[in-house]
Amino acid sequence: MAISKRSKTISGNVSKSSFRKSTELLLENAYKIFSILDPLNNDIMKNKSQVLLIIGIIALVIGSYLYFQVDTDAVNQKNIEIATTATSAEEAAKQISANNKSEVGDNSIALFLLGLGGVLTLVSIINMVKKKPI
Repeated sequence: MAISKRSKTISGNVSKSSFRKSTELLLENAYKIFSILDPLNNDIMKNKSQVLLIIGIIALVIGSYLYFQVDTDAVNQKNIEIATTATSAEEAAKQISANNKSEVGDNSIALFLLGLGGVLTLVSIINMVKKKPI
């Protein structure tokens, strides 16, 4: 009961200004992290939108590479080979499960990077178009 009331309150109170504030807070924290990493604080770090755009594009490229690298036909073929050569059903189930877990983990990482890269790229482009420094 308490959970449903809370979720209704949270979703009911979301507005453009609160979304904008949370986005600005996210970008500000990301900038702080990167300014800690760069003790010289060079000119590139002064424009947060450009830095986030570069990071977003890198995350998109890595995520795309990982996502399209997975060959589901090869995984399915390996599962069929395991099933036909196994001596017991329990042994086959364990091997197929282990094979599928690696595929799910790789796919999850790829989709996370795609999502993160997409959000960072989109937010930084929107801020650059507005020509409002973050």
